Amino acid sequence: MRVLILNQAFHPDVVATGQYAADVATALVELDHEVTVLCSAHGYDSPSLCFPPKERWKGVDIVRVAGTRFGKTAKWRRALDFASFLAQCAWHAPRLGRFDAIVALTTPPLISTIGVACKFLSHGRLIYWTMDLNPDEAILAGWLDETAWTARALTFIQNFSLHHSDAVVGVTILLPPAHPLRRSSLSLPGRRKMYGTMRQGVKNFVGSMGCTASLW
Repeated sequence: MRVLILNQAFHPDVVATGQYAADVATALVELDHEVTVLCSAHGYDSPSLCFPPKERWKGVDIVRVAGTRFGKTAKWRRALDFASFLAQCAWHAPRLGRFDAIVALTTPPLISTIGVACKFLSHGRLIYWTMDLNPDEAILAGWLDETAWTARALTFIQNFSLHHSDAVVGVTILLPPAHPLRRSSLSLPGRRKMYGTMRQGVKNFVGSMGCTASLW
């Protein structure tokens, strides 16, 4: 089975989401799946770090895309870096061929929308692995006004991804289609409550592949 993993960070980047994605990718290779990762050519916390555009690592095909490297010293800089990476992913992902399953993480926020597009193009299944929930976190941090059109637009996009996912993984917890977190009509406070409850039960990362392996 051909599997595509979407995340900004991946080996040899050492940030948490990159390590989680690497663990899943190598475990899937051991299960005889063909795994491709689409990620950034620059370090997540250290944009000056540059990685090869293509690499085969432990049986995983890694495709890295370049983007802006403004860094994290200001919100607008981080937003531009995220936007440029998403634009590069939108350009390269359709050119990687068809996949039976697409795993989208949440770095950067809303990369799941690329996963939805890949799902429609490949007629595959989308597994949305939620490490965080945006724009909810940005609103709670005071970066976004909950009533602003940007917050409403980003919430719509997030809900769109949740609605079109075949499975939602909250680190180790799979959410069935009828789960309240996947309902676009759920209010922001309700989403916060459900997501907070979900994270309370997290003890290990993706259950030694228990949750993920059952999807293939």
